[in-house]
Amino acid sequence: MSLAATTNSANSHGTVGNSQAAPNGYKGAFKPKPELSTTATEFKVFNNIGSYTDYIQDGGAWLGYFIRNALLEDNGGNLYFVYGNAKQLWYAEYVLNTDTWSNTLIDTRSKGVAATSMVLDTNGNRWVFTSEITRVGNWDRYGDSAIYEETGGSWSKATDLYVNRGWELTGPNDVAHTMIKDANNNLHVLFQREGWYSYGYAAKEMTYDTTARSLSGMTTISGTSSGGQDDNRNDANNTIVLSSDGTIYVPMHDYVTISFFTGKSSTYGSWDTSTVLGYTGGYNNGVSYQDESGNWHTVYTDSTMKNVYYGLNWGTPQEIYTSSGNIGYYPTDIIAVGNIVYISAIQYDSNANARGDYYLIVKDANGTWSAPQQITSEASWSSNQVPWADGFAKKAHASTLIPTVYFAYLNQDGNCNSCPNGSSGGWSGAKLKILKITNSATSTTTSVSSSENPSNYGDSVTFTATVTGVSPTGAVTFKDGVATIAAISLNGGGQASFSTSSLSGGTHSITAGYGGDSSNAAST
Repeated sequence: MSLAATTNSANSHGTVGNSQAAPNGYKGAFKPKPELSTTATEFKVFNNIGSYTDYIQDGGAWLGYFIRNALLEDNGGNLYFVYGNAKQLWYAEYVLNTDTWSNTLIDTRSKGVAATSMVLDTNGNRWVFTSEITRVGNWDRYGDSAIYEETGGSWSKATDLYVNRGWELTGPNDVAHTMIKDANNNLHVLFQREGWYSYGYAAKEMTYDTTARSLSGMTTISGTSSGGQDDNRNDANNTIVLSSDGTIYVPMHDYVTISFFTGKSSTYGSWDTSTVLGYTGGYNNGVSYQDESGNWHTVYTDSTMKNVYYGLNWGTPQEIYTSSGNIGYYPTDIIAVGNIVYISAIQYDSNANARGDYYLIVKDANGTWSAPQQITSEASWSSNQVPWADGFAKKAHASTLIPTVYFAYLNQDGNCNSCPNGSSGGWSGAKLKILKITNSATSTTTSVSSSENPSNYGDSVTFTATVTGVSPTGAVTFKDGVATIAAISLNGGGQASFSTSSLSGGTHSITAGYGGDSSNAAST
């Protein structure tokens, strides 16, 4: 909206206010509830993704393919993605300005790629983590893990983390799951204790100094133990979080005391796990995320997988969804962008069998939660098959404000030969897909008022823009004619103010334009 503001060279002039009537049906500060509609569209598909024969575990085809922190997004909307195709390790990059993808083979490994992570350091170098497995006997596997770096367009192996490390019958051993960087570009690799009845027995890390090119020894993040087998005392669920100030966090849950706690990297190579979080009661799975404002978002489900709970800043959890019949939802990832929270979940039946499709549960700017919205339509899964290959695009740097929400997952509607026992064949013809998540934006209005109109030459005049919508965030741009004179962020009340004493004499056309956010459309 524009305002004709007059600045006079004479003295003593009156003040004229500027007002705008509220929309029909609304009074005062009341704002309508949003009708937030979320849409998922295929943005990129990587075809013919296969997996090494021994990738499939005996006894139930639990598909251990993890892509936590494998898809990154920077402030410019560019994407960085690392993935496995059987024994091959690949890197893909999307450039928004040219709307183009590139795809590069990093290396061919000796075992099937089972987990990948991506890091973009502050110098522009790319770093990739990979973890692979091969099955050598009933309930027994061996694995390799390494870090690769890219400089000047060429990839090379920076270091091995381990080679031919045994799991299951030869364990328990510490197995690498995912990687992230800290504020100083040091790489943190999260390990979980693996072996026969020992998952979650300890959460550990190794760090790689990207300046000195040196690998540390193993550091224990949390080693709480009760002496029991498979007690899951330190289950990090492959989650390691880069906070807005560059600190690394590892949220964990303890299945014995039924509580959440967090590991915080207080200094390089040391961890503080003294903070026990306020969640109690039975639960089955939990994932956490810290947004750009420092708020923590956690989602988990109870042991029945029928009730989904959400907690803000580790406070009292809120039950956000209760399913009926024999269907439940298992949260797999969570992200908060602006004032919108997105939860991905996989659907389960009463026998704890995954049904193959992903769903979104979304909280809008007014705090209203949606019912689960189906975003994929893939072939159904058979008994005990769990598609863990999923995750939202995460911020490339601590300061990144994610411009667009993306979700990556492995679509296993190809062929599984001789599954679930994995004795021969393997997955073939599968696809890795990246979905673009968009919301319908609520229409807004922007009005502008002046503290003095007309004003005297040299007086300080304050212009205030007011934006109506669904708890609008973002910025307002003030213009005098076609010239931009200020860009001011909205406060919590949807207002932005700008003061100046530099207006020349005469009439000025002052315009306030709102740029919009994830749930509010732009307006002027």
